[in-house]
Amino acid sequence: MLKAQQARSRATEERILAATETLLADLPFDELAVAGIASMAGVSVGGFYARFEGKNALLEALHSRYEDRRTARLEDAFALDRWIDRVTRERFRGVIAEIVDLMAEERHVLRTFLLRYWSTPEDASGAFADRLAGLYDAAAHILLLDRDLMRADDPEEATRAAIAVVMGACRDSLVMKPDSVPGHPRLSRDAFIDYLTAAALGVVGLHEPGVTT
Repeated sequence: MLKAQQARSRATEERILAATETLLADLPFDELAVAGIASMAGVSVGGFYARFEGKNALLEALHSRYEDRRTARLEDAFALDRWIDRVTRERFRGVIAEIVDLMAEERHVLRTFLLRYWSTPEDASGAFADRLAGLYDAAAHILLLDRDLMRADDPEEATRAAIAVVMGACRDSLVMKPDSVPGHPRLSRDAFIDYLTAAALGVVGLHEPGVTT
């Protein structure tokens, strides 16, 4: 009986988190009402508060849910044996494509987290910083397979700079810029990845036959 109750409670919590993510596609987190979240999740307001003390606790759980999802995805995507036999440009482009697709698909929750941590940096835990560093480490490990081809004085530093360029471009173009805001025209996914690949190759000063950087 207890296990069944716990399973139902976890299922209810999952519905609340999923409903919140759905609503974030249309409204900032600060504008979400508990009643609206509960209604979309198919639970009572009391049922919401039985699982979350308030919206701050909900945001913490939402962040944890996202990071579990991201970790599982990138552990598979950045497994070294998937990249070892690829040619250089294909390797760079593939890693960048993984980052672009992740940030595009998770843009609504990522926007929420970024706005929170920019406005209240003290809320960013050491564990959050460590997990973000882990993303850089995994991507850098793959790109540094080509360190002998890089003209940069410090290939490791240049590789991390290249990843920062990619992450920054994704953050600005995919996560933080709403479709309704005028600005540069949106590129297709493939064109965006191609331009980021060229930029990353330029940052590391990568040289290979047939590639101009």
